Amino acid sequence: MTAIPSRQSLTESWRSKGGDLLICPPGAVRVLLATAVLISHMSAYDIGRLGVVMFFFLSGYWTSRIWTEKFEEKQFMRFYLARALRIYPLFLVVSIGTGLIRGIPLSIENIFLFGIASTEHDPTGVSWSLDIEMQYYLLCPLLLPALRRLPLITFVAVLLCAGLAWVLLPQVAVKTAFLYLPAFLAGAWADQTRWVPQLRTAILSLLAFLMTTAATWFTPFFIKRDVYPFDHDIYAFIWMLPLIPYLLRSLGGKSSRFDRKFGEYSYALYLVHYAVIAMVVVHGSAQEKLTAALLAYGIAAVLFKLVDDPINGLRYRLVEMFSGKQSG
Repeated sequence: MTAIPSRQSLTESWRSKGGDLLICPPGAVRVLLATAVLISHMSAYDIGRLGVVMFFFLSGYWTSRIWTEKFEEKQFMRFYLARALRIYPLFLVVSIGTGLIRGIPLSIENIFLFGIASTEHDPTGVSWSLDIEMQYYLLCPLLLPALRRLPLITFVAVLLCAGLAWVLLPQVAVKTAFLYLPAFLAGAWADQTRWVPQLRTAILSLLAFLMTTAATWFTPFFIKRDVYPFDHDIYAFIWMLPLIPYLLRSLGGKSSRFDRKFGEYSYALYLVHYAVIAMVVVHGSAQEKLTAALLAYGIAAVLFKLVDDPINGLRYRLVEMFSGKQSG
């Protein structure tokens, strides 16, 4: 009589046959998120904000890891130097280049980055999130020790600050990192706990996210509109929550050198795609959209190869020279 395999043996068999192939590696996840933003800018589907909020979550995770492991939670200026060298060089190339090509005069925030989220004067169309990102980098070394020592109190304080920032936003018209701190801090907390979910938990997380996405179709937040019941960035954070265990499974897995480069390439794709779409998609035809997408992927690949990747190599060497450790 043939023995009936146990649930555990079935799970192990599935894993040995590639069950983890259902988990995207972290670099591929970042490219998928950049692609979601690209699709959003060419369609009526409001999925771009979801992609950006997930980027903020991932940034919180990796920034916590970098600050703790590479800069020993004390090398403030070297940390800021490493983060600035990661963001600014390609941003300046794309911002100045798209400004010249699109005939959009550049303002001071298009050089220094800070303020773009509030003024929305941006030839790239997407640099508002980099403004928020840089603001978070400034706050990060102050927030992470509090999160480690008093996680509950820190989360409550962050949620209150974020709520107040959203309430005051219509009056002050200034967008700050406080609006998105819950997403950043959720990622940082996930890093500090070092939780890597089981494969089954990650798959259930993905299914829950897909169900949430299907349910979102019937809400006012799936299709772009002029008026929402509340800000769609807040809903994007709620929408992301079921996927967190899946993302953590991805982050906790091994990443190949190619996947790491692929993830770095996502930054170039994110920066250039909107300007390409703005210049190519005139009548909104499918042919124009396909052409814009292919051009965006291609131009991003060239910029990554000629600009971003060499600068990343220089960044690693500079920070290593100053600190004796390689930067993240």
